[in-house]
Amino acid sequence: MLAIIRGAGDLATGVIHRLYKCGFKILVLEIDKPSSIRRTVSFSECIYNLNGEQVVEGVKARKIETLEEIKKCWLNKEIPIAIDSYGKWIEKLKPNIVVDAIIAKKI
Repeated sequence: MLAIIRGAGDLATGVIHRLYKCGFKILVLEIDKPSSIRRTVSFSECIYNLNGEQVVEGVKARKIETLEEIKKCWLNKEIPIAIDSYGKWIEKLKPNIVVDAIIAKKI
C-alpha cells in the first residue's frame, strides 16, 4: 500500500518512520529549501546533505528525482524523498493514502 507524505520535518519524520515500520511503501514530498526545528531527526535533511541521505533511528531516506530512483529506494528498503512543492507525484502515482504533514512556518 502506497502512502505519500507531504513534508519531512521532525514531526513528519515520526509519521513517516511509523508508517514505514508498519510496512507501507512511502514516498515523501518536500520543498526545495525545507526548514526543520530538530534537524538531526528530520528526513528533510537529505535535501541538504551532500550524499543525499539521512538516517533516523536506523531508517534511511534518500533524495530522488525520477520514478526509477523511487523504485530503487523501495527495493533497497529506503524512503525516497522528492522535491515537489505542488504534489505532482500524487497525480502520477495515485497513492492509497496522502498525509499532509507540512507545518507551515510562514503566512
